[in-house]
Amino acid sequence: MRSTLPILFAVLTAPGLTSGCTRPAVAPEAPALQKQAWALRDWQDVARQIATDMQRDGFLPSLTRPELPPPRVPYFIKVRTADSKFLHEVGESLKSEILARGGAVASTAYGAAEIDLDVDVVHWPARHRAPDAIGTEMGLASGTGVLLANAAPLTPAEGFGLLAGAGLVSDLLRTMTPTTDTEIAWGASITMGNRVVFEVRYPMYVGDHDDYLYHQEPPQIVQLRYAP
Repeated sequence: MRSTLPILFAVLTAPGLTSGCTRPAVAPEAPALQKQAWALRDWQDVARQIATDMQRDGFLPSLTRPELPPPRVPYFIKVRTADSKFLHEVGESLKSEILARGGAVASTAYGAAEIDLDVDVVHWPARHRAPDAIGTEMGLASGTGVLLANAAPLTPAEGFGLLAGAGLVSDLLRTMTPTTDTEIAWGASITMGNRVVFEVRYPMYVGDHDDYLYHQEPPQIVQLRYAP
């Protein structure tokens, strides 16, 4: 069997040889998962996230945090962007979540703690698009070829298992890679009197052509001159 040392050396030295191709150099970021919105249930998940964070911080009853009694006030949900279909759905779903978790919801702001919902939409240039995992797929294919070439004779079942495993990993990486240049940052905050007592904010991927569902631009005012 041929030695794998040359192959291992090539794999280890390749990043160093290609590191100078990027100007300026970019520090690699740690892998992280970010939610994406492609269906109505993804908007409802936002409401569940807010309610869960409220329980964590003692603003809703929680069996795991009995030492944090929630405030004895109902919550009034206010949508800062009135034409946002996203925030409207999140607000309605949040009402259901609060009631289901033992909280109270008010129909007016009088005597209630106010929950403000807001969202910002960001369009990134196409050059910022996340990698499409083609390099990883090529690496998986090459690595599988190396294994097949250097391993002892494989049975058909073993060869099929290697190739199928590489294909599954490739599909998983492609599924986890965002295919959009548009993100939103949604937030929720609770105000009591003149104090902000709770605030959360999270990013989410959305479709490039779905921004109208989150935040619509205000209409432009055109001044007309009347000349008799």
